[in-house]
Amino acid sequence: MDRRLVLTGGALAGFAGVASSVGGFEAAQATRPRGCQSARPPDGLIGAVGVDLLWRVKTERREVALTFDDGPDPEWTPRVLDLLRRHRARATFFVVGERVRRHPELVRRAVAEGHEIGNHTWSHRRLDRCERDRADEQLRRGGAAIAAVTGEQPRLFRPPWGLIDPVGLLAAAERGYQVVLWSGLIRGRSPERDLDRTLASLTPGAVILGHDGGTTPRPELISAFDRLLERLSADGYRFVTVSGLRERAAPVNPG
Repeated sequence: MDRRLVLTGGALAGFAGVASSVGGFEAAQATRPRGCQSARPPDGLIGAVGVDLLWRVKTERREVALTFDDGPDPEWTPRVLDLLRRHRARATFFVVGERVRRHPELVRRAVAEGHEIGNHTWSHRRLDRCERDRADEQLRRGGAAIAAVTGEQPRLFRPPWGLIDPVGLLAAAERGYQVVLWSGLIRGRSPERDLDRTLASLTPGAVILGHDGGTTPRPELISAFDRLLERLSADGYRFVTVSGLRERAAPVNPG
């Protein structure tokens, strides 16, 4: 990654798809209230930290990464896993720690079927509103819940709603995470429109966002992903994990 950006104060919040590498942020001293209510940096913080940020990669291979957020969910995660198995596709699941604790068997099934597990915080809190210790707690507890089930600490992290600020980036960097956003998405409330838009703009190396938990999943969402998989398979695409996509390609730099 050769593009380096400098983030000052709370300037980065809700930036999905803005940059492929955040190579340091400098935060002047600021007073920060307790609790998850402010995007300003913590009191006394000054320095720089490198963070990897990815939302697609540049590759000549006809490969894309499917990602699913907010699970595991006892109703929707099995449906997504059945769909992926039917298409012989691999995906990355960004899971919520407290839901992993309630449904560990679904995470075990995903891993057994060749899928990748990433951290989506402990309780799906907005990190752009959290102070430093709260943000770190969300990542730490989410990662610990995953490790307790899989035996490995996750290396990928996706912030809820794609919202993150310098404080969240610092927490991710200190724990060695790569922050993963997306370049295409299919939502439950408008799956047909999102499917058409994603197919129209899709290129090799895309990272596509869907959901297998939370309030988004609907039967129409599963149907849209079924058609996406059929269409891209017919066009010669393979469906790989985010890590698999990254290993074989260089991240796209902005600008």
